[in-house]
Amino acid sequence: MLIGIINDIHEDLISLKKAIGIFEKKNCTEIICLGDIVGFDPNYHTHSDSRNASECINIIKQNCRHIVAGNHDIYALDRHALEFNNSNYEINYDNMDYHLKYHDLNYNDLPVKNFTVKDYEFIESLSFLSIAHFSEFIVLLSHSVFPDISGKSLLRLSNPWEFSTHINFLKHHHCSFSLGGHQHPAGIIKSDNESIQLFDYAELPLNTKPVHYSLPNLVSTNGKSGVTIIDFNSFTIEAIQISNNKNYWKKMNGWLKNK
Repeated sequence: MLIGIINDIHEDLISLKKAIGIFEKKNCTEIICLGDIVGFDPNYHTHSDSRNASECINIIKQNCRHIVAGNHDIYALDRHALEFNNSNYEINYDNMDYHLKYHDLNYNDLPVKNFTVKDYEFIESLSFLSIAHFSEFIVLLSHSVFPDISGKSLLRLSNPWEFSTHINFLKHHHCSFSLGGHQHPAGIIKSDNESIQLFDYAELPLNTKPVHYSLPNLVSTNGKSGVTIIDFNSFTIEAIQISNNKNYWKKMNGWLKNK
C-alpha cells in the first residue's frame, strides 16, 4: 500500500498538478491532504500569476480520501463572510465582512481568488484531525500538533518536551505515528518528547513508537518543496523534492530587512 501525502499547497496550482502526476506514476493507492490548501502571502509567495484556490480545491476533492484543515484555511474562513448571488454563486467582495480575530497574529494573506461559495462550504466542512487506519496501523492526520492542532496560533515547536501533549494523545488513541505539515521543512522533521531531527529529502524507516512527522511543503516558494510517499509494505517514508526555488531566499532576505 503506497500513500501519497501533500500539504501546504497555498493555491500553487502548478505544483499541485506536479504532485498528482508523481503519485500516479508511483501508483499510489490513495492520497492524503494535510491542510493549507488556500492562503497566499505576497511577502514570500511568488506564484501570483498561477494561484487558483478553487481549482486546487477541486483537485483535492477529486483525488484525496483524507483531508484536514490548516491554519490558513481557517483564516480564510474567519476573514471572509461570503455573500453571493443565488443564481450563479459568485462572491460579492464589495460586501465582505472582515473579522479581526487574527489582527494580532502574523497573517498577511491576500483575499482568496477564484473562490466560490461551494469552495467555502467545503473548507468549512473539514475537520482539524483525522484518525485513519492503514492495514494494522493507526495514524493521526493533522496540520500541526496538540495543543494547537490546526496551527492557528502560528507556533513552531522547537523543544522536544513541547511535544508531550501530542505524543500522549497518540498513545491514548493507540496511534503508531502522526503526520502533519505547517513547519515547511526542507525534508522531514521527526519529533517526539525526547528529540527533534531533520532529515533531508530521502527515504527513512518509519518509527513504530509514537512520533510525529512534519512533512515538506508543496508550495514552491520556500527554497525547496516536495511531496511524501509512505510505503506500508516496506514501512518506509520518503520525501521527494520537486522544486528548488533559489530566488526565494533573495526575496525573503529583502523582506526581512524591511521589517
